[in-house]
Amino acid sequence: MPLSWNRFSRVLMHVNLAGTAPRRLSDQGFPGQESSRAADSKPSLALEKYAGLYTDAWYGPSTVRYENGNLIMTLDHTPRAIADLQHWQYNTFKAHWRDRTIEDAFITFALQPDGAIDHFTMKAVSPLADFSFDYQDLYFQPAKGVVTGIKRD
Repeated sequence: MPLSWNRFSRVLMHVNLAGTAPRRLSDQGFPGQESSRAADSKPSLALEKYAGLYTDAWYGPSTVRYENGNLIMTLDHTPRAIADLQHWQYNTFKAHWRDRTIEDAFITFALQPDGAIDHFTMKAVSPLADFSFDYQDLYFQPAKGVVTGIKRD
């Protein structure tokens, strides 16, 4: 998606006039995201099958829990990083962080041929997100010896 300089300049003007940045750039909305979404698609697995403990070699553990019909994700070394996962399309979910200063992210699960989860990756929702939200460097795999499908009701 091409960068909209008009939108970018409005964000910068807001920062300069108000003295603070918007809570999150992903709250601003970006043209094309919603229209290119396959909103009628379904996840490949039942939601509870995405639940489990995952690890990234650089970051460490992340937990996806199934609670009351919803998925909740935590980045376990970052206490404020708790997100409600909203199905976006196919095996991609949108992480809405409860701490509204953290940029939202797309979480995309990749499956093995037998349907088991191989890994998930992350990407900032906003193309203007600060580079310090280095989601693109994360590659979470199911923790060794841990079965996915943790369920809590």
